[in-house]
Amino acid sequence: LVINWEEQRLESPDAQPLFSDTEKYERVSNLLRICANQGLMNGYPDGSVKPDGEITREEITSILYRIVNHDYEKPFAATGKAFPDVSMERWSAHDIEYMSDKNIVYGYPDGEFKPGNNLTRAEFAALIKRFAKLEKTDKENPFPDLDKSHWAYEDILALNASGLMQGYEDGTYRPENRITRAEVMTVINKILGRNPSEPYVKSLDFN
Repeated sequence: LVINWEEQRLESPDAQPLFSDTEKYERVSNLLRICANQGLMNGYPDGSVKPDGEITREEITSILYRIVNHDYEKPFAATGKAFPDVSMERWSAHDIEYMSDKNIVYGYPDGEFKPGNNLTRAEFAALIKRFAKLEKTDKENPFPDLDKSHWAYEDILALNASGLMQGYEDGTYRPENRITRAEVMTVINKILGRNPSEPYVKSLDFN
């Protein structure tokens, strides 16, 4: 996969929020604005974006599909046969099949994709590790709530070591917590190498 590494300066912290519910989220408001302007994330009919809201498996798959550079690829045709619960009528069917074909997204042991399921922080780590081709790390585990037996142990450590995502203020990672839309777009912006202005950087406190 080739990512669209389009460097872009984030707007000033004084810019007006694009969505109706981001004024109290000064640290992520402009990140969400950039993602919306680039067509990576859409708001809701009521004008909100719900920064603290959850994100589904099909939504994150579609976001990742949009940041891949498809200019030099052969046209990809979905068949509706990749997963029994993802028919061609589903809005995300094409993106899910494409990302499955590239071994970025996987289904569950029962063969289903469960597109409407909300994504956990552990699932997100595994997904981003594959998408960004992160290397396994030998760094010590900094999270007291992450046991080595956890299925996403290496994925979470790799994501943390890369600087893409950290834990909470209390030092925990909380792998089974559902990841928020704001957290997702913070990581996406880091992957895309956004180049924020110095005043804006000083206003940020990622994750």
